Amino acid sequence: MAERTTEEVNKYAREGLRTLLLAKKTITEPAYQEWFSFYHEAELDFDNRDELMANAYEMMEKNLELVGATGIEDRLQERVPETIESLRKAGIIVWVLTGDKIETAVNIAYSCRLFTGDMVQHELLAKNRQETKMKIKRLGQSVEQGTAPWALVIDGDTLE
Repeated sequence: MAERTTEEVNKYAREGLRTLLLAKKTITEPAYQEWFSFYHEAELDFDNRDELMANAYEMMEKNLELVGATGIEDRLQERVPETIESLRKAGIIVWVLTGDKIETAVNIAYSCRLFTGDMVQHELLAKNRQETKMKIKRLGQSVEQGTAPWALVIDGDTLE
């Protein structure tokens, strides 16, 4: 991705906008048929379907030509911040699951008052199971020693 586009997409995310990258590529009919054969086999595999489908998508999503990027405002429904704040004050633990970039997810968490300025924000980002276990152990120790309220951000790769 061009450096300027990367800067703009990161700026959109920091501003709480939803981001969408647009890209294209031209493929030949034989290349498509080869890919579609792999894709179709992945669809029918009940044991490893998710992994094989992800591999099929990844095959097609390589060597794309960036066409552009957009950032759109995604407003919360009315009274969402107040409702989440009330739930938290009542002692109810609230989780939000989103497919956003970390920066956008954090921004949304602040805008809906799930995160507050007095919270210590912890991020759990790991590349594999071993690293995840190690970071969870350190995080547990850190949280036990602290007195401030805290928030936890976990990316999808780590959850997986």
